[in-house]
Amino acid sequence: MSSNRMAFGHEAGTAIECLSGIYVTEIQEDSPAVKAGIRIHDKILQCNGYDFTMVTHKKAVTYIKKNTVLNMLVARKGVTQT
Repeated sequence: MSSNRMAFGHEAGTAIECLSGIYVTEIQEDSPAVKAGIRIHDKILQCNGYDFTMVTHKKAVTYIKKNTVLNMLVARKGVTQT
């Protein structure tokens, strides 16, 4: 596993790479991630249509940092629909 800051808008959150995907582990107050409704423990499934289910943490960070607009599909425990 690895963990470091992801750019959900200027160091807005932290995610961790697990064997089964990228999970949000920390979110900075008043960040774009908070405003977008991202929560701790969310699993990032896609970002701008790019599959995040099998990417490394390093690739996820690189992808997120190079895009100014992020449309994310996340899985949240206990939620089965949008």
